[in-house]
Amino acid sequence: MRHILLLIIVIFFSLTTATGNTDLKKIESLIKEKKFDQAIKLVKNTKSIEEKYKKRSLTKIESSRLESLIKEKKFDQAIKLMKNTKYIEEKYKKRGFTTIESSRLESLMKEKKFDQAIKLMKNTKYIEEKYKKDGFTKIESSRLESLLKEKKFDEAIKVVKNTKYIEEEYKKDGFSKIVGLWLQNYLQEKKFDESEKLVKKSKYLDEGKKPEVYKQIVGLRLQNYLQEKKFDEAEKLVKKSKYLDEDDKKRILSQIEGLK
Repeated sequence: MRHILLLIIVIFFSLTTATGNTDLKKIESLIKEKKFDQAIKLVKNTKSIEEKYKKRSLTKIESSRLESLIKEKKFDQAIKLMKNTKYIEEKYKKRGFTTIESSRLESLMKEKKFDQAIKLMKNTKYIEEKYKKDGFTKIESSRLESLLKEKKFDEAIKVVKNTKYIEEEYKKDGFSKIVGLWLQNYLQEKKFDESEKLVKKSKYLDEGKKPEVYKQIVGLRLQNYLQEKKFDEAEKLVKKSKYLDEDDKKRILSQIEGLK
């Protein structure tokens, strides 16, 4: 009799566990299918999940719904969900709102909607004021990076000039970086005249370093002439250049003569 009772208990426990596992699998399936309301209903109504674990399951469902909305860039719906849900504890909601707004900002920056990102940062109440300064700087840095990739150097200069979100002490480095990339782009495209004009006009390059930059431009122009076997142009360049000393000129002219 005792063995029969033990067997009945084991069978009952196995059936309960099996039913619980089935419901849990069904909940997981509903979450994957984004059928969140059905998943919540199942958790509420099932008897195979203990009450103490139902709260955790409901939180998981709402967190998955929230993650899905963020991935789909449905940020307003995500905010509304966070406000109204009773399945995420209040102490975690602040972090949730911040996550949503940070994701919205990242999305705007990826889409190069920098003005909208600035407006969002100004108006949002879900990002603490103490973090907003870094947020504005990040947006403007992303805008600059985008302009530089697109080789819009004039626009990049204007951004650094006019922005109030980059500290003055960093602006000088910003200007130098832009002009440096601008010059590099000209040289890669073999636009040597434009390179010299940029160096001459730029107030963002150290005057003491300009002669060395001019010398580098002359060297690259000379190298280009030699590669194209334009020896007469190369000789004229060397003779006229005020950025080469006389000893350098003699040595280079001798090398050109040897290549003819």
